[in-house]
Amino acid sequence: MQVITLKIACRRIAGSVFPPCVFQMIWLPFKKHKQRSLKVAPFLYPERFHDYTKVLQEYVQTGCIFVSEKKQLILLRHGKTDCPNRYVGSRDVPLSPQGVSQIKTLENILHDMEINRIISSPMLRCRQSCELLFAGRPVRYEENLREIDFGRWEGMTFAEIAESDPALVEQWADWSLDFCFPGGESIGHFVDRVTKTAQLLAGLQEKNVMLVCHGGVIRALLCYYLGLGPENYLLFQIEKGNFSTLDLYGERGVLTGLNLG
Repeated sequence: MQVITLKIACRRIAGSVFPPCVFQMIWLPFKKHKQRSLKVAPFLYPERFHDYTKVLQEYVQTGCIFVSEKKQLILLRHGKTDCPNRYVGSRDVPLSPQGVSQIKTLENILHDMEINRIISSPMLRCRQSCELLFAGRPVRYEENLREIDFGRWEGMTFAEIAESDPALVEQWADWSLDFCFPGGESIGHFVDRVTKTAQLLAGLQEKNVMLVCHGGVIRALLCYYLGLGPENYLLFQIEKGNFSTLDLYGERGVLTGLNLG
């Protein structure tokens, strides 16, 4: 009963300080921790946090309050390739001349963002994007940032896929985690490896982290950080050669820019 009372008290405290839906609470049982803990992560109005720091500190005696520090995540999709309107996942295609020009135009913009860490997909189109933007700087290549493997659908248009495999296209539209692209990767496996990367990024100490990757990966990351189910990936149109930004608070975030550049 004491634990329940304290939990309700902490919820009331946080609710009186932040607007609704701005915080996430994780309850840690007293038996496992010396202090009962409430984790508060501002989402929709993070700029209000500092205004209320003093108020929150007054309640340390009723619950130890931890606030996740903000970091910025910059999600850059590689530039255009010579495969427009075709499904390209595991095929290691290079940037087109237009794609190279796209990426070069971002150099001055990204330079002003004081990026502390650069992480990239190892696919050629992403490596080329990194080399154009960050020549001489260390880049960490993560296998889990590869685009999904479309299997035998690689290089095909949607019309070609619908004509050759209409039944599979209907299953694909349901976006079930069990669906597997013919000869390729399952959606569940793809979501799992992107989630592992999202958790890795949340634990980094750097304040401005650049990710250079693919449209499908960026959609999946946005869904994860915004607390959306992976089936909502089509809510986001991610353009080649543009970047999006998130303010991260632990493993949740606030979308601050979409298709910038």
